[in-house]
Amino acid sequence: GGAADTITSPTFTAKKYLWIQGFLEPDGSDTITPTLQLGSSGTHDGASNYSTRWCFNGTEGNGITSSSILHFLYTTGATGGTIFFNTFIVNSDSNYKLSTTTVNDNSGTGSNIAPDVTDTVGKWRTNTQATMFFINQWSGSGSFGTNSKIKVWGHD
Repeated sequence: GGAADTITSPTFTAKKYLWIQGFLEPDGSDTITPTLQLGSSGTHDGASNYSTRWCFNGTEGNGITSSSILHFLYTTGATGGTIFFNTFIVNSDSNYKLSTTTVNDNSGTGSNIAPDVTDTVGKWRTNTQATMFFINQWSGSGSFGTNSKIKVWGHD
């Protein structure tokens, strides 16, 4: 957080299964649309090694292949809206990485506006285990606020 356009994790011990959970809020009334890149050895992979497919509020979106980002956190990125997400990753040491993510986006104000929900599946096409990640402000006008938080759990 802290009015930054990116959040980079410290390097962690490689595990076969990862759970990345986060709460992201914009800085002030900014708009945020975050994405995720995985990496190892302290460097995130910005190459075209990702593929994703998503469903936004029950409507299937287009898949993205050969992308430099995982649209794990694909959402409308509402003005001033907060985002809560859960990403589960099969982080095998010899196969491509597979993921599933659910994002809830508080995209509006008022008691009668339901949150947006995005379900995403993705693939990181590399045989390297992820030992860090990078959350990037992909589009919109804003930065991540100081209350943004990310947690990572891992298990073999």
